[in-house]
Amino acid sequence: MARPKILIAEADKDLLDIYQIVIESEFDCELLIAQTGDKAIELLNNFDDIACIISDYKMPNRNGGDLFQANLKKKKLPFTLISGGFYSDFEKLEKFKPDGEKYIFLEKPITENGLIKAIRNMLSTTSFPQGDLHSDNYTRIKLKFLSEEITLPYDLYLKLSEGKYTKIINSEEEANEIINKYISKNEVFCYLKTSAFTEYIQVKLEQFAEEFSESAGQHETLRTSHKIINSLEMGLEVLGIRKEHIELVDKITDNCLNYLKKDKSLEKLLKNSFSNEGYLVSHSLLALHISYLISSRMKLNDEEILRKLAYASILHDLTLGSDELSQIMIISQDLLDELPLDKRLITRNHTKEMAALLENLEQIPSDTLKIISEHHEHPNGKGFPRNSGSRNISPLSGIFIISLKISDFILTRKIQGGDLSELVKELKCDYSNGKFKGPCNEFINYLSK
Repeated sequence: MARPKILIAEADKDLLDIYQIVIESEFDCELLIAQTGDKAIELLNNFDDIACIISDYKMPNRNGGDLFQANLKKKKLPFTLISGGFYSDFEKLEKFKPDGEKYIFLEKPITENGLIKAIRNMLSTTSFPQGDLHSDNYTRIKLKFLSEEITLPYDLYLKLSEGKYTKIINSEEEANEIINKYISKNEVFCYLKTSAFTEYIQVKLEQFAEEFSESAGQHETLRTSHKIINSLEMGLEVLGIRKEHIELVDKITDNCLNYLKKDKSLEKLLKNSFSNEGYLVSHSLLALHISYLISSRMKLNDEEILRKLAYASILHDLTLGSDELSQIMIISQDLLDELPLDKRLITRNHTKEMAALLENLEQIPSDTLKIISEHHEHPNGKGFPRNSGSRNISPLSGIFIISLKISDFILTRKIQGGDLSELVKELKCDYSNGKFKGPCNEFINYLSK
């Protein structure tokens, strides 16, 4: 019988390498590799002899939920989902019911034994052989994964025949040239003593776990429910925002969150506010992507501008702590009167309250404070707190305010087939003068192209 094919879908290149190293050390199999959801679905459709699937949830160009749905529709193969969140939080996984064999959930950061056990259990539900490799206390690893190592703290071997190995590199010896020499001779695998291999993988997984822990710490406040994830992804897809843009915005946002969490008051607010139903977070993050899109088109595209917008996005409604209140963009007296007194005061005063919280944080730019104080102003003069209208606000505030409008439209209106013509009409009607005219025109021109 042919070797089993295992489909691995994971966007992170370093983590993908770890998966490959671990799997190929234990299983005589062929690996099909995808770093996007689209590619994974393409491989699923093109190969009839896939034994099982291992997939992260969050990937570019469709996600693990899309891959699971495609698998259910076509083949119903054993499926392991890997994620830093909870599978029950994500859409398109209603029928994903982990049973420890055919459907398995692994939470990041994973372990070597956890991944091996998941694959062994999945293969046990198929007619494919498990293909375990046993190498007399030696474990194989592809040379290509070691090709950039200058030195290794382990001896390296080649396999001559069953049970016979020859050492090619001593521990701490310069390894790079020797490894690449063997690669040029078409050698594929080398071997470590199994104890050394286990230590090598443990170090790699600990490095990833540390990076993941830092990232999770930054994003703990954004412990996203499926509503937040899918709302943001839907908005980015509707607008056709490029991958490079998304990655840069995510990186700067991470840095800003990392700094803000050093302040205990802000850390508590972040956890409380971003644990709501989803609008507050989705609206803020989508507005950030839109504001950077617009500012870039206006030649305001350096990372310092993005940092100012990122801080404003995270902080502008943070003291509201409520999806309901964060949807209030213009305050009319009638609307204020309808709110309970406590909410009325919170809504009126939240920009001043945030300014007070930030006054001792040296890294918060003055432009960010200006955006936060002005983000409820409106071209018609009915905004608050100063009823400034369209001319007496800062340029970045104009960009940010119109981005909040666009984000709200995308998240709250039913958009058929990506049609944003109604949004364009509203922007032309309400935002085409003063400090809003430039951002408005740039966004409309972007849509037209």
